[in-house]
Amino acid sequence: MMALPFTRLQAKLAVICAALAALIVVTLAVPIPDWQGSPVHLMMHQGREIAPDEFQAPPPDSFASIETRPVFSPTRAPIHGEEGGAGESGALLDLTLVGVILDGGARFAVLRSPAHPLATAVALGATIDGWQVTLIENDHVVVRGEGSEHDLRLNPASAVPPPQPTPVPQQQPPPPQFLSAPQTPAQ
Repeated sequence: MMALPFTRLQAKLAVICAALAALIVVTLAVPIPDWQGSPVHLMMHQGREIAPDEFQAPPPDSFASIETRPVFSPTRAPIHGEEGGAGESGALLDLTLVGVILDGGARFAVLRSPAHPLATAVALGATIDGWQVTLIENDHVVVRGEGSEHDLRLNPASAVPPPQPTPVPQQQPPPPQFLSAPQTPAQ
């Protein structure tokens, strides 16, 4: 049998394959040392070691002003809802509408109450503090409970107007240019 000669490209590829095979063998043969995380190094100040300060989170009450101002409102004006409003039967409503979420068929009202100081997303038909959400629109929510019905509206001062579509300038397409077909001599 006659052996086929190697081309230069085949010889280079054979060398690369041999190098990769050797790298795999070395990687599998050499044990990996156990890694121990480095200890926290103490800082030095005037020749003395100083331990890093422990993080102390501020008290939750210090974030109260952040919670009262809507994040997605450009004015960041405080939310003023129907707080303590009396309905037809005198039932006190202590809910504030913070926002609404409309995602296709899913609708959620974002409400805040004394029992839920952080805003809570409530689905259509669900209840919060004894009030059932019966209607969710993009600017208001209707809740029913204790013999009365209330319409909670978003603060119009903090409502973001819908974006206006920007007109796209109409460009006229260039007039079509007709090329004449080459004339063939008649036979």
